[in-house]
Amino acid sequence: MTVTNNTKALILIMHHMNESPQLEYMNEDNVRNLWVALQERFGNIRDFLLQDLEVQRHNLRFSDKKTVMEYNSEAFHINSLMQLCGTTITEAQLIEKTLSTIPVSALMVSKSCRIDVTSRQIIKFHELITTMSIPIKHDNILVKNYDW
Repeated sequence: MTVTNNTKALILIMHHMNESPQLEYMNEDNVRNLWVALQERFGNIRDFLLQDLEVQRHNLRFSDKKTVMEYNSEAFHINSLMQLCGTTITEAQLIEKTLSTIPVSALMVSKSCRIDVTSRQIIKFHELITTMSIPIKHDNILVKNYDW
């Protein structure tokens, strides 16, 4: 690698680093040595991230979220990061996690969805979320109208 390319690569890598690692590695003059040092330090970040994500997924509860879409967003965020770490969550696992954490107040919705899953009418997570959204919206409207 030429000196010019080495310098350009160093500048590019340093530009995209946080301030703390920049200061730590600012004396590094060879891009290959910098890359190896960064790989040694941060190469196992997926292992640490995966442990945290597994805890987040375990603690994810439908009953803790205000809306179906909030739960859906959080579930997909966690699952996307887990895929980045090399762990795949199946549709069946997503569905079971959701159905097992539905609050008692939505028991009828839960039973209806569980029947649809058992009869294989719902086989995808997004189908479950769509199916759950409609009755929960109606329940919320009824509660608001009743309180009015």
